[in-house]
Amino acid sequence: MKLSQKLADYNVEVNELVPYINVPANATRLKLDASTLTQSTNLLNDWNTNWGLYSNIATHTPQTVIDINATYHDFHLFTGGLKTMLKGNKLVELTGPDIANIHIHVNQAHRTHIPRPNFAPANQLIKSTHLVNRIFTSNPQPSFENDTKLPEDVQKVGRKIAVMFPNPGPIPGGGPQPTPNPEQYLHLENIGSTTFDLVFAPEQEGAIGYLIT
Repeated sequence: MKLSQKLADYNVEVNELVPYINVPANATRLKLDASTLTQSTNLLNDWNTNWGLYSNIATHTPQTVIDINATYHDFHLFTGGLKTMLKGNKLVELTGPDIANIHIHVNQAHRTHIPRPNFAPANQLIKSTHLVNRIFTSNPQPSFENDTKLPEDVQKVGRKIAVMFPNPGPIPGGGPQPTPNPEQYLHLENIGSTTFDLVFAPEQEGAIGYLIT
């Protein structure tokens, strides 16, 4: 079974976005009407049904691949239009939580040069299922370790990964483990969430993943 990283990232996004805009106070402040909220809920229900079938090895079939991609097409048009509408509505003042939970890209106003952070994100494996690992990427600075929002001035997390197979050896687990070279890392799409799924191909089962964020 092979899952799409794009679809896995989108699954995280919409399951944050739709519940957030359906909070009554948020819907009122964002000036979202009932039909938009109903459509978002219906699309999410369809998505979660098809995602459950698509991501389950027991029900992953060519038809569920077709179904999830068709749902993605419709849902992505909706969420893209929603973000454009919210960004363009001068009567709506977007807050930090709005931008983070709706996954809106906002161009920052030109300011004094912001230095690159002098720390790297910490990564933690929080869930593992067949060929899918869920990662929590956190701010390792004291008192921020459990923050689920991105640090100020950070819009997205850059990711790259190398997948290596253990060296064979006479002892369980093989010999010394390989260390990836820089050119062996593949870039993944940047993501605006601190929690995301890494999806691996069936032929990668048993390999070791090296993640840099």
